[in-house]
Amino acid sequence: MSNTQRNAVIGFVVVLVTSLLVAGALVLKQKQTTQTAQTTVATQSTDSSDISSDSASIISSSTDSGSDSSDVYKDGTYQATGSYSSPAGTESIGISVTVQDDVVTATSATSQAQDNDSKAYQQDFISAYSSYVVGKKLSDIHLGVVAGSSLTPNGFNQALETIKQQAKA
Repeated sequence: MSNTQRNAVIGFVVVLVTSLLVAGALVLKQKQTTQTAQTTVATQSTDSSDISSDSASIISSSTDSGSDSSDVYKDGTYQATGSYSSPAGTESIGISVTVQDDVVTATSATSQAQDNDSKAYQQDFISAYSSYVVGKKLSDIHLGVVAGSSLTPNGFNQALETIKQQAKA
């Protein structure tokens, strides 16, 4: 075998090994991402079996299922506006939440977005979020991605924190 052929074989082997290492790293990264997503879904509230990781994630802000006197809220309907940063700038969303016996019994949201993309994401969020809020304890609600909207929930969560303060007994 000539030096040229040997160099060509060595070069081919190096490229092959490098390709396999890169492919293995990508598979490992994908597996880790999948496991992280599965862990997130597994830590959601026990009533979330109908939630797919693609459509929504709910991050519980409290793992204590017992009643804590500091988490008692006055019955009523509360409203607040939350803002968040988007690629188009600061956007806002208004929410209204009705609380009875520390549980959300009704909710509504109003898009206050200025940017067309933000308006679309807010509408997607508004059309899907209530099923993750109504029937849940107010103290346990903290939304992640809903209907593909990953930024709007930040505004919702900010407004919800204001409401939690307003509703404290």
